[in-house]
Amino acid sequence: MQIKDKKMKYKISQTEKFFAMKNPNIVVEDKGILTFNTGIWGSSTDNGMPQFMCDLLNYSSTHANMINLKTSLITGANIEVEDSALPNTQELEAFIKRRNRSGDNLKSIWTKAASDMALYEAACLQVIFDRNGRIAEVYHVPTEDCRLGTANQYGQIEYAYISKNWAQISNKSYKKVQVQNSAVQVRMFEPQVWKEYPVQLLYIKKYSQGMYYAVPKYLSATNWILVDNEISNFHLSNIRNSFFLSGMLTQQGSPDDKEMQAFIEKFNELYMGVGAPNKKFNSMMFSWVDDMTTQKPEFTAFQGEKNDQLFATLMEKAQYAIIAGHNGYSGLIMDSKGSDLGGDANKLYTQIATFMQYVTEPLKDILLGGFDRILQVNQLPAITCISNPPKITQPQANVEDLTQDERRDIVYGLPPMETSDTEITDTTPTN
Repeated sequence: MQIKDKKMKYKISQTEKFFAMKNPNIVVEDKGILTFNTGIWGSSTDNGMPQFMCDLLNYSSTHANMINLKTSLITGANIEVEDSALPNTQELEAFIKRRNRSGDNLKSIWTKAASDMALYEAACLQVIFDRNGRIAEVYHVPTEDCRLGTANQYGQIEYAYISKNWAQISNKSYKKVQVQNSAVQVRMFEPQVWKEYPVQLLYIKKYSQGMYYAVPKYLSATNWILVDNEISNFHLSNIRNSFFLSGMLTQQGSPDDKEMQAFIEKFNELYMGVGAPNKKFNSMMFSWVDDMTTQKPEFTAFQGEKNDQLFATLMEKAQYAIIAGHNGYSGLIMDSKGSDLGGDANKLYTQIATFMQYVTEPLKDILLGGFDRILQVNQLPAITCISNPPKITQPQANVEDLTQDERRDIVYGLPPMETSDTEITDTTPTN
């Protein structure tokens, strides 16, 4: 894919190929901004990819569950000093506890950045330098508010732009809302130029081949996320309309409109679907013909059961495809086929451990690397974050962990032993 600047060319990975089929201009230069486009909002340069990724959370419970799982595993037990034996650890602990003007300390900023990393595979931090070139404050910037500027002749991006109005800026009909008056330009993180630019932005992201923006791999399952949403909406519509039509009743005759309506109302009095008060549902179609071989009405049943089976199969495929898009495993959705909650080799816990090792831990390391870049400016040691691995076996109580009364109750079902009111004193001699 090629944008207006012929010096800048992008290689397309497998995930980008998915969106390239929908919109070949996934990233386009527009007035100094690299717009991040979906191509599904009525324009090929809608600049709405981050907002679209945020909206997808409301489209599928399976997708939202995977994002929440990623967020929890990346957040872990929050950040702490990696090695307390190193110098300047007290200064690091003070820096972690220090709150910015918004009231966030580094731990709360880590929580927000971990959530962004799970959803966007990127996170943005704003840093403010003091007069001595040290970083005085750190702020979290919502990733969906950030857009990158065009690269210089060396392929380096020098500026980013922050705004809450990208939908209006990217909409050509909003002529009064432009980058110049509705977005804030911020210098990208480069500590060497702190005097000229005391406010800088650090864009932490997972590497995407040939892309300046992070492109989460789960976007290749976007169609399945939308399918999951459409199936849910379809069933909701059926519930509101008394489910599927059950069939069609064909009978002889040629009634007028008034007679047809009277028959249908009489039928509904006998076989009315259950719904909201004062709301009637027709669960059957009616037809009349002038000539039938017999006077007996004929009922043609619709194949609702087969439709239910079709949707159930499609829903299962959508769930597995969404989880595969997150590089996950079937057992993560707790289904009967993929999870076994008994035994030492617990499939669910094992799959979460594998998911941590190959998906969330690498994302956490990327985020930790970004935070360490900030700490290095202030000559502070590194931080770490621990995510406790899941337990493969269920905990078992040892004999020494139980009191005598507990052992009597568990083994023999006996009540607690009676104790004397007189306190017993240990008279065993000590050396």
